[in-house]
Amino acid sequence: MERKELLLSDLKDAIASVRTGIDNELVVLREEEKNLLLQVRKAFNIDQEIAAQQLTYTRRRIEELGVLTKSPFFAKVTYFFDSTKKEVYISKYEFNFAGFNNIVSWIAPVSELRFEEIGKSKLHLPKKRIKAGELIRKESDVIGEEKVIYYSQETKDLGVEIIYEDFLSTVKSEFGLSEIISKIEKEQYKIIQSDPKEGLIISGPAGSGKTTICLHRVAYLIQRPETSELYDSKKMLMLVQDSSTKDYFSSLLPKLGIPNMYVETYFNFCSNILGLFHTTEINLHAVGEDYLEYIEQKLKILDTNKVTNKKTGKKSVEELDKLYKKCLSEAHYAVFVTNLAQNSFDYLDVTIMLSMIKDK
Repeated sequence: MERKELLLSDLKDAIASVRTGIDNELVVLREEEKNLLLQVRKAFNIDQEIAAQQLTYTRRRIEELGVLTKSPFFAKVTYFFDSTKKEVYISKYEFNFAGFNNIVSWIAPVSELRFEEIGKSKLHLPKKRIKAGELIRKESDVIGEEKVIYYSQETKDLGVEIIYEDFLSTVKSEFGLSEIISKIEKEQYKIIQSDPKEGLIISGPAGSGKTTICLHRVAYLIQRPETSELYDSKKMLMLVQDSSTKDYFSSLLPKLGIPNMYVETYFNFCSNILGLFHTTEINLHAVGEDYLEYIEQKLKILDTNKVTNKKTGKKSVEELDKLYKKCLSEAHYAVFVTNLAQNSFDYLDVTIMLSMIKDK
C-alpha cells in the first residue's frame, strides 16, 4: 500500500473508532435520559430542579454527539511539549473514551496550534501561562457522513501535502460546519477568543469573514467554561436582512453550538415593536431607480429628524405620514401613499418610526 493510501486508511480507522465510541456513549446517555425524565416527573422541589438541569445537559450532550457522528473531527496537531510527543484531534465538541482520549473542542487552547507555523511554537494556556514546544505536524480533514471529502497534512520536510480530495462530492451540507471552522485564520481566531470584557467592532468588505467571526465569537463565549455561565443564547438576538437569511442562520446556529438564539429580520423586529403585525416588507432588490431616489430622500430625513413622540401602532404611521408630507417631494410622497394603501413599508420607514419614539 502506498504512503498516501496508508495515511487515508489510518484516518478512516480513526473515524470508525470514534463513531463506535460515540454510539456506545449514546446508548448510555439515552438510558440516562429515560431515568432522569422519570425523576423529573416524580421528584419535588429542589430534587426536581436538579434532575431537570441534568436532563437538559444530557439532552444537549446527545445532540452534540449526533453532530460528531457525522463529522468526528476536522483537524489534528502533533507536537512536543515538556519533552512529550502528543497527538490531538480537534473537533466541534470534546469527546473522550477508553483507548481514544485526545479529542478536544475547537475552543481548547491547543486548538490554536493549527494556525501556527511548523517548528518552534508556543501554547497559550489559561491565566496567561505560556508553554514552549515544537509543532511537528498539522492535519486538516473534511469528513462527510458517509466518506472522507478532503485530507491534507503539513510537515517541515514536505510542506502542505494533499493526501486525498474527493472532487466529485456534492454533499456540502454534511460538512459545512467543519469547513467554516477550518477556514478561520489566525488573526480571526485572536478576535474570537479576545477578552470578553472588551467591546468589539468587526468591520470589513463583503466576504471578509465578519459573520463567521461574529458567530464563532458567540459560540466561543457560550462554550468556554470561564464564560459559559455569563452568556445565554436564549437571551441573545440576531437581526438579519431577509427571511431566507433568517432560515439559514436558524439552521446553522445550533450546529455551531448556539442553541435557541432568537433570529429575526430587522424589518419584522421593528414592526413588532411598533405594533405593526400585518405589514409587508418592500423588497428593495426588485425596485427601480425612482424608488432608490425615494430611499435617498428618506435617508436625509433620518439623518436630520428630531421629531419625538410616544406613539406606536397606527398612530406611528400617522406621524410618519405627517413627516413625509412635510419633508418629501410631491412625487416621493405619492410613492409612500401608494405603499401605505397596500400596507407595505421598507426598512427605512420602520427605522424612522422607531426614531420618533421618545424614550422614557
